Amino acid sequence: VVAVGDTLAAGLERLGVKTLQDATPCDRPVFNQSYANSLSLAGRLLEQHPSIRLVVDLHRDSMINQEGIKYRPLLQVDGVATAQLMLVVGSPGSGLEHPNWQQNLQTAMRLYALMEELAPGIMRPIHISKNRYNQHLAPGAILVEVGSCANTLEQAQAAAELLAEGIAQLLAEAQG
Repeated sequence: VVAVGDTLAAGLERLGVKTLQDATPCDRPVFNQSYANSLSLAGRLLEQHPSIRLVVDLHRDSMINQEGIKYRPLLQVDGVATAQLMLVVGSPGSGLEHPNWQQNLQTAMRLYALMEELAPGIMRPIHISKNRYNQHLAPGAILVEVGSCANTLEQAQAAAELLAEGIAQLLAEAQG
């Protein structure tokens, strides 16, 4: 996932989008504390860099059925094997406060449309979760699942390159 984040950050920078990437492992020492740890980290980064307009929480999906079969969401984009993407939008469904969730959903919907224009079929349906995934910290916060545990690094990086294009377009539109 960190290598895919590197690809995304490099693609954004190449497209003129100033990018802050933090690859601090938040799942150590206890995996179940991942979101508590990332909440603290993201809060500090947003405080230190108030000009941040979009927060991307990058993940790799785990698509394994009960028989242990791993699914690989994949398509060909200009002859390149590319992992599919899925946007996850948190909501206040768990009872935790999340005032930005509908704005985050609008952001996700626009990014989804831009990505589908770039590469039809690249996107899996947007998933709205009852969990908020720390997206309450900022309007414009999204979680992106890049492929699954069955995709290769190269397939995920190809998707990250396209994601950089979509995000750059999204931010350009927002600037007016």
